[in-house]
Amino acid sequence: MTPTQFMEAYQRCRREGEQYCKSKGFNCCFLRPWYVLGPGHWWPALLLPLYAAAELIPGLRAKTRAFALVTIRQMIVALYAAIEQDPLPLRIVEIKNIRQNRI
Repeated sequence: MTPTQFMEAYQRCRREGEQYCKSKGFNCCFLRPWYVLGPGHWWPALLLPLYAAAELIPGLRAKTRAFALVTIRQMIVALYAAIEQDPLPLRIVEIKNIRQNRI
């Protein structure tokens, strides 16, 4: 399986899981990182200069932000914050909010 196929499978599985939880009426909080940097998964950090350059190009800015990297620390903080908050019928936490610790 290629990385692209793996990510497509992951996205499909995540989408199906979210749809299932919504269809059951569960109180849900979905964290939606693109890629989490952490032990054994640091190679995408090599792309950070490209991310910075793409942020400067107006036509690429939105896509760059949609595929931004988050650290494992940011994810742990976001997961903890999501657990500590009162349940809502639906909460979706995108990359920007994970990175800025706004859950």
